[in-house]
Parts: sequence; C-alpha cells; structure tokens
Amino acid sequence: MDQTDIATPDEVLATFTELMRGEKSAERLKAAEQLAKYHSLFSPKEDAADPTEAATAVEAAVASILAAHHA
Repeated sequence: MDQTDIATPDEVLATFTELMRGEKSAERLKAAEQLAKYHSLFSPKEDAADPTEAATAVEAAVASILAAHHA
C-alpha cells in the first residue's frame, strides 16, 4: 500500500460531509457525530457536585467514623 491509497484528512472530512447530507439516516447521524467531534462541538460534562464540597463532606464523614471508633 502506498501513500495514494490512504485518504487525506480533507478527503475524510469531505466524505463525512457527503454522508451527513445523504439519504441514509444511520450514515448521516454517524457522519454528523464524527464531524462534531472533529470540530470539538462536544464539551465534557461537568460534575454536578462542587469538588470542594464533596471533599469537605468526605473529610467530615471520615472524622465522624474515626471519632465513633475511638469513643
């Protein structure tokens, strides 16, 4: 296999775009998803809980368990 057998990044994007605009819904969805990933349109989900609050709650629980254990 030589380099001409491998699709360039532009060719891949063009193919996804063509599929996204096509007739088959499953192909359209997958192509749109791949293009969205390429363009960084998906953002990571944020944790609902504040990490500081979670850490404080864990520390309080551990302190409570240790206090009960030593009593």
